[in-house]
Amino acid sequence: MKTVLYLVLCTVILFSCSGDKIAGTISETDTGKSAMVYNADLTPAVGAVVKFFEINNTEPSFETKTNDKGQYAFSGLAKGTYNVIASKDSSIAFQDSVFISSSSNSLEPDTLEKSGSFTGIVRLQVNHNPSTVTVQVLGTDIYSEVDSKGWFTLKPLAKGEYNLRLVTTLPDYSPTFKSIKVQGGKNDTLSDTIIMKYTGIPVVTGLRASYDTLNGVVHLSWNQVSYYDFQDYLIYKDWFGNPNLSTTPIKAIYDTTFADTIFIPFEPGTPTDGTFLDENDRHLIYRVAVRSNTNTIGQTYKYADIIAASRMKVTTTFSSEVFHIKKGFKTDSASVNDSLLYIVKFSNPTRWLKRVTWTALDSGAVISTHTLDTSKTSGADTVRYAWSETGEKRIECKVLDGGDTEWKDTITVYVIDDFPSVEIIAPSAISLNSPSVISASLYDKYSNITKCEWSIGNRSSFTATTLTNPEATIVIKDTLTRNIQCFIRVTNEQGNTTYDSVTVPLNIAWEKINTPAAMKQIGSFFIFNNELVAISNENGYQMWTSSDGVNWKSQNQVLPMSGTICQPTVLNGKIWVLNLASKDSQPPVLWNSTDAVSWDSINLGSVINWSDNKFTYRGKKDAFFTSYNNKLFVGYTSENKPDSGSLWSSVDGENWVCEKKPTEKGVSAPTNYGGGQYYTVTINSTLYFSTFRAMVMNEPGIWIWSTQDWKSLDLVKAFDHADPKNGHTSSIQPITSVFGKLCLFMITNSTYGYSGKMLCFEGVDDFWECSDLPGSRVTSAIEFNKKIYVISDDFVWVSK
Repeated sequence: MKTVLYLVLCTVILFSCSGDKIAGTISETDTGKSAMVYNADLTPAVGAVVKFFEINNTEPSFETKTNDKGQYAFSGLAKGTYNVIASKDSSIAFQDSVFISSSSNSLEPDTLEKSGSFTGIVRLQVNHNPSTVTVQVLGTDIYSEVDSKGWFTLKPLAKGEYNLRLVTTLPDYSPTFKSIKVQGGKNDTLSDTIIMKYTGIPVVTGLRASYDTLNGVVHLSWNQVSYYDFQDYLIYKDWFGNPNLSTTPIKAIYDTTFADTIFIPFEPGTPTDGTFLDENDRHLIYRVAVRSNTNTIGQTYKYADIIAASRMKVTTTFSSEVFHIKKGFKTDSASVNDSLLYIVKFSNPTRWLKRVTWTALDSGAVISTHTLDTSKTSGADTVRYAWSETGEKRIECKVLDGGDTEWKDTITVYVIDDFPSVEIIAPSAISLNSPSVISASLYDKYSNITKCEWSIGNRSSFTATTLTNPEATIVIKDTLTRNIQCFIRVTNEQGNTTYDSVTVPLNIAWEKINTPAAMKQIGSFFIFNNELVAISNENGYQMWTSSDGVNWKSQNQVLPMSGTICQPTVLNGKIWVLNLASKDSQPPVLWNSTDAVSWDSINLGSVINWSDNKFTYRGKKDAFFTSYNNKLFVGYTSENKPDSGSLWSSVDGENWVCEKKPTEKGVSAPTNYGGGQYYTVTINSTLYFSTFRAMVMNEPGIWIWSTQDWKSLDLVKAFDHADPKNGHTSSIQPITSVFGKLCLFMITNSTYGYSGKMLCFEGVDDFWECSDLPGSRVTSAIEFNKKIYVISDDFVWVSK
């Protein structure tokens, strides 16, 4: 416009006939300097208002109007740069940065044009009101107040470039400057937002909250702030509608995201970390503030409002069962190739369910997949499957809901090789010669049992029994055994076999026999002519016989013996009884009979050369008498001289041979241990010998005759029954042979009274208890007709 105006003025100068000065030139007049303003049609602008502004000021330094020739004069301006604005009605002209000085002789003319406007937007911190801002056009008196939304409009403005200054009444803001360019006659809008410079702690903007319903987690995010003194972000959480907002943050972080777990469903117990387990919604608000390095906390701006719904409202839940098809029961285990029925029920509170898929996880093979009725939010499905291998086997059931979320449930079954189960039911002990029934409990969880077999005492031989009544009968007959092994073998239809075994001990029970009233003070048993013989000493020695051990008869005579007799023995069809002398100086008498009625006697003092003994007879206590290896044996010892004694043998009772002399040192013999009564028994060509004396350390009470030596069995080592220090001792009383085994009858005398055990000898250090003894004192024991008879407390007892 200025260029066009200049050309027009040149034309006027060239062709004008007037002698006046050209408009727009500055002439030195009385009123000072002047200039010219034209209308848009190049006619003089009469009455236009002209203002001079210092370029950074908003108050005019000089103001005037044009005359009827469109001229105006100005004076009194200080040297400097000014903006010149001329306006009339809705037209305006603008010259910027005009330098005024005393040497200036001209000012460019200006032409009025239609005025325009300029619109822009201002942004403060989001928590501040933009209407506190004023926008000023520097070098003019044009300004605008910003509205509450940050918009402002400056008018009227002529074409040109302007500098804006923005100021606010709020603290912590610096004045903000902006350069703009205005097109004449137009309403221009600033494309950029003018952001006023803020020096305080900024607020957090862009706070957003989203909720992950599946995991019960609130996710927060916000815009990163630019602040020179930034330390961290503080997060606050409150219940929606709470009038008293929390001043204590739940978290301080550096990042612009945060996850807050609200629900932890399906877990037992009550949480203590602010999470919830129930199905109720949680309406929460979150705020975020900036904290400076000086620990000054800025303001929060708005809040993120979120409703946290329980996971249970969108979670598909499962319940499952597995049934054994053949057996018809619910199970978590099965045998190889067993057909199983998997049943799963599923439900979702809010979403419909559209597809179910079954997968065998060990192989990844899909067993079944099909769509569901999409109008329902719950349902059930089944699948049949059999596993061909053992191990932990898992099937996965996946359900796809209407939100395309896939839910899974895993069902675990333990697959095993199927073996039957068997448990023997046995008695606590088995009696001698008495049948005992042993049974078994059979069970097979997955298959059927096809065979049940027993083996009693010999596992190599089994005998089948019925499955409905799996029993066996045990009879311990004609033998003594420590215990008996019972085996059972059970087989199922798959051919798998299970064994069970049990060890049942022998326990001999006793029954008292009602003997005749005159049968008193019974001393000993022996067998003669296939009858059991007992000798009593009620008003003299009497002999009693029984063919069955129950019914007894007397010989109706008093035997010729008197005083003390040793245990009778049988040899060469005769009964032999050693009658000990009543005085130490008298030799014993040996009686014998072929019928237990007629008796012959032999005075041993006349047939045995006792001159080598060198001591008087001590027969009452120290005599030893037995038969062994088709010989009779008699022995004496001196209680005062245990290494001195004699042992004699005879095949007929009249001719005797000295087996051991008292002067022969180093040869041990049972006669070395005097002071007690002796018991003997022969088993398998071995003579066993016991003394009726207390067992104490280093004084064994059992001897074994072998060849020509006597060897002792150290029963103290085999049994710790002797303990004089603790007030009790043990003594071995009778010994006998039962079914070819040596049996000992041991009596213990303690502070609690007498008690006894029947012991079976298996070896030097191997004894086992057959039974508790009847009564308190056993004086004789013997095997007869496959039963054991004992004399105890003057009664006859028999094994049951």
